[in-house]
Amino acid sequence: MDESAATTCHRVLREENRILRAQLGSRRLRLTDDERRSRAAKARLLGRRMLAEMATIVRPETLLSWHRKL
Repeated sequence: MDESAATTCHRVLREENRILRAQLGSRRLRLTDDERRSRAAKARLLGRRMLAEMATIVRPETLLSWHRKL
């Protein structure tokens, strides 16, 4: 995937996450421990600064907390 396609993919995923978060509203997302582990491991590779810039389904602090705990 070239850089332009990757950038477009990133924009599409950000918009999708924004829509899903709006639909979720104040309800909490229920994830299994395996789902948390997977998200946390990948989030850890990105670091706090990049996570803060992304539209994630959970707060960056939560992802990094999962990484420490799981």
